[in-house]
Amino acid sequence: LRERLTVLLTTSPVGRHPSSDLIDEVIGSLQLADGVQTCDMIIVCDGYRGASSEGMPYKESKFRSGIVDPSSAANYEAYKAKLRERADERGVPALRVLELESRHGFGFAVRAALELVRTPYVLVVQHDRPFVRRADVPRVLAAMEADRGRLKYVGLPTSTTVGHQYHVLSKYGMRIAPFDADKSGLQMLPLIQWYDSTHICEVDHYRGFVFGPRKLVARGGFIEDKFGQAQLAEIRERGLEAAHPAYGTFIALGDGFAEPCVAHLDGRDARNVSKFRFSKAEDLEKDVQRQAEEVASHLVRSSKCGEAASVETAAARAAEAARLRVAEALRQQAERDLQNGKVVDSSRERPAEKGSVMPLPKEAWKEYYVDNAQLKAHTPGLGFRMSRRLGDRAGDDSSVEWGSTIMGVDLGDGWLRVSGGRYLPTHLNLQRVLCAADGIHRDTPSPGPGRRQRQPSPPEASRPP
Repeated sequence: LRERLTVLLTTSPVGRHPSSDLIDEVIGSLQLADGVQTCDMIIVCDGYRGASSEGMPYKESKFRSGIVDPSSAANYEAYKAKLRERADERGVPALRVLELESRHGFGFAVRAALELVRTPYVLVVQHDRPFVRRADVPRVLAAMEADRGRLKYVGLPTSTTVGHQYHVLSKYGMRIAPFDADKSGLQMLPLIQWYDSTHICEVDHYRGFVFGPRKLVARGGFIEDKFGQAQLAEIRERGLEAAHPAYGTFIALGDGFAEPCVAHLDGRDARNVSKFRFSKAEDLEKDVQRQAEEVASHLVRSSKCGEAASVETAAARAAEAARLRVAEALRQQAERDLQNGKVVDSSRERPAEKGSVMPLPKEAWKEYYVDNAQLKAHTPGLGFRMSRRLGDRAGDDSSVEWGSTIMGVDLGDGWLRVSGGRYLPTHLNLQRVLCAADGIHRDTPSPGPGRRQRQPSPPEASRPP
């Protein structure tokens, strides 16, 4: 696998630096990606802007724009120094750190790193996108190699893309269907818009098409921003069969990829420490403290403001801030664990899945019509699910009647969230079964707003779809 695939990991300044906990979590999660540990890795560190065009240092960091203040710049430099140390200590597989001198943005950072790649394929990973489920990377790569003319990019499913088939149908009225990529159930679904999240891509496709003469990747931005929008527009204008083959973008689905393999961690949120699976919180606290002391020393030595300060004082403050950050994250996680163990007030909505579900604003709740006009099911209604999986039915097979309405929140991935932590699919067998009630003309009178719910059907009745 090492001769066929290189891991390309992108990173840039965030408020968590100088701590390397975020990228450590992502690197640690690669153990879930079969075979990837044997591949060489390139970590590309994007540059930043520390001063305005007039040469004045920025007073406040805006990480999304690559703008950092002097303190954040020093933190990032210390962070990169730690990555360099790791590269020096690493043997085989090799680890190389590429430091860009100026702000490039994700797209141009990937392009710069591709100059160092010697394998025909790359696995592109961002520093805040850990694996959360096992992914058979060699299997996907083998499918791509067997169908090189078609499979040029394969994204690993996320919570956004795992329902891409239904999202496309709901939003654009476009029907796409997966096809078998091997004899064991691996499927590939056409992706009508490039996503920068974790993916495997042909290096030649990157160099010759993505960064080709059309120049659809802007400096300072993401590939999906301009290139992805151009792809979507072209496919909608010319049709999938005519426009999609040149892009060759797909999502892995089916056996082994039916659920999200990759998730997102917000690098700006210290509470994410509690979600780490591959980095121990107690080790993180010591690591953050040590790095904070190093950065504080650097700041004092390089200070030009003339203020009276000592290395010991600055280091103490930085270390204390680091300790408080991690301690607060652990405290909040402990409180959540405690709350999850208590009896929940029956008057409040209770999620069906483990963990808490954040309440949604009232404006998001809308009335939806339960429509059987296209599906033509011989059942009394549409069955509730306890999660966003068709097979996870409510234990009592309860359903909402055809022709009635129900209040819910469209999650944008082919599912409607309703009361009680339950879910309803917006489509079945590629047929819409839920639509906004506003403006719907029905042959029979509507039962009106509300949650008209059918009780469990008797054994002899047909089971709701």
